[in-house]
Amino acid sequence: MQDDNPLNNIIFLKSFLDGFPAMTWISDITSSRVYFNRAWLDFTGRALSSEAGFGWKENIHPGDSNACIAEYVSAFNSRGIFSAEYRIMNKSGEYRWIRDSAWPFDDGAGNFYGYLGFCQDVTDKINGIQAVCGPLSAASSPAVGKAAFKIDKCAQSYDILVAEDNIISYILIEELLKKMGHRPQKAEDGLRAVEMFEAGRYDIIFMDIQMPVLDGYEAARRIRKIDSGVPIVAITANATKGDYEKCMEAGMNDYLCKPIDIEKFGKIISRNVKAFATKNSAAAAPEPEAFPAVFDRQRFVRNTFSDDKLARDIIKVLFEDLQNYLALIKTAAACNDSQTVYKSAHRLKGSAINVCADRLKQALLNLETAGREERLDSMADLVAALDDEVSIFNDEIKKYGYLHVD
Repeated sequence: MQDDNPLNNIIFLKSFLDGFPAMTWISDITSSRVYFNRAWLDFTGRALSSEAGFGWKENIHPGDSNACIAEYVSAFNSRGIFSAEYRIMNKSGEYRWIRDSAWPFDDGAGNFYGYLGFCQDVTDKINGIQAVCGPLSAASSPAVGKAAFKIDKCAQSYDILVAEDNIISYILIEELLKKMGHRPQKAEDGLRAVEMFEAGRYDIIFMDIQMPVLDGYEAARRIRKIDSGVPIVAITANATKGDYEKCMEAGMNDYLCKPIDIEKFGKIISRNVKAFATKNSAAAAPEPEAFPAVFDRQRFVRNTFSDDKLARDIIKVLFEDLQNYLALIKTAAACNDSQTVYKSAHRLKGSAINVCADRLKQALLNLETAGREERLDSMADLVAALDDEVSIFNDEIKKYGYLHVD
């Protein structure tokens, strides 16, 4: 007899998969992986608690990580099939190639429940191909003839906690910190950041302001009750004086705008860690932003480390997010559902920031603010303005060869 309780079906599925010979995993509706079977854990030699969420990413080969995560997020956003081959470290310390394939599943009534993934070791097959064709990588190298953006390693490396709920934002920050020689760790929301800080030691914290469960302001206040000195740097899409002052009132030391400026990033780390060491908590006010650009390609290339594949993957994710959330925004605006408009615009704003689409970001910020303040009379005009900015941005990026975008 079929059990109509989807929770019981999931429990049964996990019980069945635990004895399955192939490596398998299950994600929830947010793309976070919540289960790995015994075959996966035996292969990696890691505990379920270490793999859960996006912990599994830690074992992926550095050359494959960004492309794998971008492909995973892209498939998830479109509810399509995820398929990728990448290298992952096994329990003996050897990188092995695996083929990871996953499909969305529901509760039988059409309610999306997450993804179910199956993996197999294909190292022998890949080695045979490499013997004929030469070395392979899951991530494409920068195009021939393009100068890669050089990032110098810092003289001293630090343990850095990054509280960020946007996956692509975190990937870029993590990659940058690692290239600088630092050791980043991720907290997916403000509450998790507080818990990780209580359990460990960090030289500096980067705190996104708007996160689920617990926002950056409250997380900073709680951390300040534990430690009055550790540097906390706000990461935000908004560069207004009011936001800066609110961050300072919450106990933060400095303020950084998205997308991350690489040169400023290193200086902020050095300045605040040094100030912490000398008990000097002075922090500089943010510089005013320049006139917003449709697409700041130079900054985008720099922020994606001149990796053309990574850049295209991030733009692809943006347009998939737009497809998913624009219709939701329009429906919510027509129904005077200001909260849905606010949350959806905030989600899209983070994606726009990652591609250095400043005007698109501003249009989404305007809509987000209107939703938060329940200014229903302005919704229709702001939605129309957003449509215009999406078209303008699409036309602009085609000038730079991103022709796969329709």
